[in-house]
Amino acid sequence: GMVPLALGNDGMGSLRIPAANCGLVTLKPGRGVVPAGIGEGDWFGMSENGPLATTVADVRLMLTVLAEGPLPEREDSGALRVAASLRSPLAGVPVSRPYARALREAAGVLMKAGHQVRRADPPYPASLGVTALTHWTAGTSVDARGLDRRLLTRRTRVHAALGRRFVARVADGAGRERLRERLEPFFAEYDVLLTPALARRSPGAGPWHERGWLRNVVANSAYSPFTPPWNLTGLPAMSVPFGTLDSGAPCAVQLVGRPGSEATLLELAERIEALRPWRRTAPLDRGGPTGRGA
Repeated sequence: GMVPLALGNDGMGSLRIPAANCGLVTLKPGRGVVPAGIGEGDWFGMSENGPLATTVADVRLMLTVLAEGPLPEREDSGALRVAASLRSPLAGVPVSRPYARALREAAGVLMKAGHQVRRADPPYPASLGVTALTHWTAGTSVDARGLDRRLLTRRTRVHAALGRRFVARVADGAGRERLRERLEPFFAEYDVLLTPALARRSPGAGPWHERGWLRNVVANSAYSPFTPPWNLTGLPAMSVPFGTLDSGAPCAVQLVGRPGSEATLLELAERIEALRPWRRTAPLDRGGPTGRGA
């Protein structure tokens, strides 16, 4: 039968956010693993192509194809040092109960699998929110070049106009380099960082394109603060389904590793999948079959 796979592009979390919301597993590769070929819209080297799938095995297979060869396996097969962190990279953003619970339970699963798990927070700088916003708006500004601005929604026009003043500053890469230098030592102490994939359930469906720019930015930042740092630093990161929200919708955790650790992240995700398998297909209706194991 058909293998359910999709290819996505991740600029600030655009693989991991939909995967977390939809019960899919995905891996945003580290910089240089997958030949980009994205062109000018590569968001200053932050954008990465990667697979979304219903199983880790499918993600591994598709990533091997995208990377044009097998990923380097980790040499030491012993226990990994895992840091479990609930701290939002963006100051002042709280993590809701279901996502905090997913983190604690996933930490327990990895301990059960024989890994060393400790609570530890990366040294996110207070300026991270500003760095993320300048890169997000600047990337949008580059994408909007050559488009008829009158056809863009107001929020997008504002976003792109704000970003125009940051393009030169963002293009030199100094801000991303500083952030990487600050966060990389954490991955000398720990092999993998475990965080919630999102801070809260996704904003309710509605006419967001008609709402103001600030309202859109605040809604995005409040629910997805955990994804942008790893585009800014170019480190590999995964979203792995884990449990459900109170509504029954999928919940998820994020795994982050040092450069070249894609195979290690996949290995951890496989342990989570084996010990806490997720529903592979959406329920057909409220009273219908669950699709578990389908």
